[in-house]
Amino acid sequence: MFGLFSKNSRTSTVNFRLGRFLFMGVSAIALTTAASGARAQGQPTTGFYIGGAAGANIMEDNRFRNGGGNSTDSYGAGYVGTLDFGYGLGNGLRLEVEPGYRNNTVDKVNGRSADSRIQSATFMGNVLYDFYQVQTPWIPLTPHIGAGVGFAHVWDRSVSPSGNNVSGDTNRLAYQLIGGLDYSLTPNQKIGVDYRYMVIHDASFPTVASGSAHAGDLDNHTFLATY
Repeated sequence: MFGLFSKNSRTSTVNFRLGRFLFMGVSAIALTTAASGARAQGQPTTGFYIGGAAGANIMEDNRFRNGGGNSTDSYGAGYVGTLDFGYGLGNGLRLEVEPGYRNNTVDKVNGRSADSRIQSATFMGNVLYDFYQVQTPWIPLTPHIGAGVGFAHVWDRSVSPSGNNVSGDTNRLAYQLIGGLDYSLTPNQKIGVDYRYMVIHDASFPTVASGSAHAGDLDNHTFLATY
């Protein structure tokens, strides 16, 4: 009886010490990570960095004009992904090149359901500024703004009630405005959220009737989680 009690006591002691050791190790890692993040706040990005983002893309309605009859397209919410290859100048300014991809359903054409899709591949050059001297209260988030200009290749497959269906692609100028908040893990490693307003300028698409449908500007509202 005494021997069994002693054995259980020794096992409990070992388990307690192991638990305390693990707790201290996890706490040390957490404190180190927090201290690293705290040191990174208020420091500008310097040198090369690579990032990425994913999220939702919302397109405004478009009115297509063509010889076979006009139509209004409305779009369902879609998805978007981007990569960022950038360089920080160490004073808040950052320069980036950004390849991206957006995919939205064509939800309705003239109010009728349409099983169609519009997609765009973009390549943008961005200039951004981090307000690194400013952080939000409680959680130190750094705001940034920016703008970009580049190129968009757009595919559209839209079924029109008039029968003059759009089916083709086009290459157009694109530009965007950028705003967001970042939390710095290190000066060159951040997580955050972005909003981007992108315009694909003055798009036209071929139709299956060998004509052309003019859509005008394609306006995109993009919401991203960034890294």
